[in-house]
Amino acid sequence: MDYINIKEAKKIYKKGGNISSFLKKKYKDTLSLNQIIELSYDLQTGDYIRYFRENPVFAKNYSKELADIIKPFVKKKDVVLDIGSGEFSGLAFLLKYLNIENSNIYAFDISLSRVLKGVQFTNIFLKKNVINPFVADIENIPFSDQSIDVITSSHALEPNGTKLKILLKELFRICKGYIILHEPYFEIASKEAKKRMNKYGYIKNIEETIKDLNGKIIDIKIKKYVYTDLNPTACFIIQPPKPKKTKFINKTYFTIPGTNFKLKKSNGYFLSEETGILFPIIKDIPILVKKSSILATILNK
Repeated sequence: MDYINIKEAKKIYKKGGNISSFLKKKYKDTLSLNQIIELSYDLQTGDYIRYFRENPVFAKNYSKELADIIKPFVKKKDVVLDIGSGEFSGLAFLLKYLNIENSNIYAFDISLSRVLKGVQFTNIFLKKNVINPFVADIENIPFSDQSIDVITSSHALEPNGTKLKILLKELFRICKGYIILHEPYFEIASKEAKKRMNKYGYIKNIEETIKDLNGKIIDIKIKKYVYTDLNPTACFIIQPPKPKKTKFINKTYFTIPGTNFKLKKSNGYFLSEETGILFPIIKDIPILVKKSSILATILNK
C-alpha cells in the first residue's frame, strides 16, 4: 500500500464521516479499491464487536435467523469457510447457534487488525478456540480447487460493486458444496436505499451474475433482521458450477493465494516448495495475501 497519513481519515471517522468515501475522493489516483476497503475497515476495528455487545437482542435475532438458514446445508466434519469475517463478531454469534463444532471452521479478513481483535473476542465469547483465522483477499483465496464444503459471507462482498464477477469466480473455484452469501439485495431496495447503495459502490445484479457464471441459485431468503432498512439483505444459497474435471480435495490446506500450490508451515512462515515463495505468520496469524509474499528459494533446499 502507498504511504498515506491516516490521521485525517481517523478524524473524519470520529466525526461520523464515511472513511471509504473520503479515501476514494482524496486518493482516487493513489489507492486501489482493495486498498481503500482494507484501510477503511482497519480503521473501524472494534466497532462491530462493540455494536453486538451493546445490542444483544438484535445480535441474537440476527445470528439465529442466519444460523437457521445455514444449518440445512452444513454437515458434521464439513470444511466451512467464512469470508471477509471482519472482527468475527457476527461469526462468533453465528457459531453459537449453528452447533457445528465437529466441522473445520476457517475465517479470514483483509485487515490484520480486525483478525487479531476477532480472535481475542471469539476466544472469550465462545470460551474456546474453534476458528482457524488468517489474513487474505477474497479475490485470491489461499485454498485449492474444490477444497471447501461450505462458504459463508456476511456483507463481505458488499463494497465490491465493480468486482462481483471476479470474486464469485474465485468462490466457485474453491467450493465443492454450497455458497451462502448474506449480502445486500439491490433489486428489492427502496429508491432511497438504491441511491445510497450506488453512492457507496455496493454490489448489485447478484442473481444475473451467478447465472452468467453457470452457478445455480437454490434459494433466496430475505433477511428480517438487518442493520438498517437502507441496506436490505438476503441470503443467496448457491451451488457452484460443476468443473470439467471433478477432483475433490479430501484434505484442506493453505496454498499460494488463488492457486493450487501447497504451502507448508515452517518456523514463522508458510513456504511453497514448488515456487520458493513464503508468507509470514504474525502473532500466529498467517498473512496469505500476494503483496506479503517473499521469494526465498534457499529455504526449500
